[in-house]
Amino acid sequence: MRILITGGAGYLGTELVHALACRPDIEELVVYDNLSRGNHSLFIGRPTPGTIVRYVHADILDQRRLKAELTGIDVVYHLAAKVDTPFEPEAPHSFEQINHWGSAELASSVESSDVSRLIFSSSTAVYGVTDTPATEETRCSPVTHYGIAKHRGEKQIARLSSRLSTYTVRCANIYGYSPAMRFDAVINRLMFEANFFNRVNIYSSGRQARAVVNVARAVQGLVFLLEGSATPGVYNLVDDNFSVLDIAMTAKELIPDLEFNFVDQHMPVGNLIVSPQTKLSALMPAQRVDLKADLTELMQKFAFHKASR
Repeated sequence: MRILITGGAGYLGTELVHALACRPDIEELVVYDNLSRGNHSLFIGRPTPGTIVRYVHADILDQRRLKAELTGIDVVYHLAAKVDTPFEPEAPHSFEQINHWGSAELASSVESSDVSRLIFSSSTAVYGVTDTPATEETRCSPVTHYGIAKHRGEKQIARLSSRLSTYTVRCANIYGYSPAMRFDAVINRLMFEANFFNRVNIYSSGRQARAVVNVARAVQGLVFLLEGSATPGVYNLVDDNFSVLDIAMTAKELIPDLEFNFVDQHMPVGNLIVSPQTKLSALMPAQRVDLKADLTELMQKFAFHKASR
């Protein structure tokens, strides 16, 4: 089996590459990434077996290169995306170009290839603001440029469903250790601030809840969809839902003198709550989610801690 992973050098992609590189049934892994985030962690530290991994430095909007690299590929993981950064609004154009039209370019290229399975990493942001737990059947109503573009990207991938097996995986906010981890993700950012500043910034009231998933468990879900036992369709990938205050208070159990700094308390921020009882969780072995254990593991990965004075 030969697999191509768009965005394979990113946070989720790096961990997926290492998980798949150990499998004897995979002949080649093609990592297709333009390194737009400047993250080179995939390329150092953890060797992969033999020459199974091949890197292609190219853009998702380069259809000629995409078509060439899809030759002989059996499975595509589509992870390439422009990621939303909270409190740093960007023009909608970049999200639309990459998350929507990039997915359209990929769908068009796959359409003329021999790819038999496409697994697309979308986002729970497509649900918009949810005060009751969303499920795979919940109507999408995205409110951010990121979520809107992701939802449009889903529609591009869905066009292929009559030709090949397509899986749209709506990932919750990812957290947890990886050499390629992002620190704009809510839990990772908060733990970085807690560990090195002994103070965390909490926007709005902190009561806003977010659906989250540990990066290791997200990878397990994506690998599971390679096996073939799940029928094609839409799947949510969620561990649990926590408010920002829940996360901060759990961090305070690990760092008792941790300070909270509330920012823009007058600005309301909506919830994004997604049911952990997903179609995927019903198929996979049950796993206990322990936020405190996950935060402890993350703290242990930091090279040093804030020195007391």
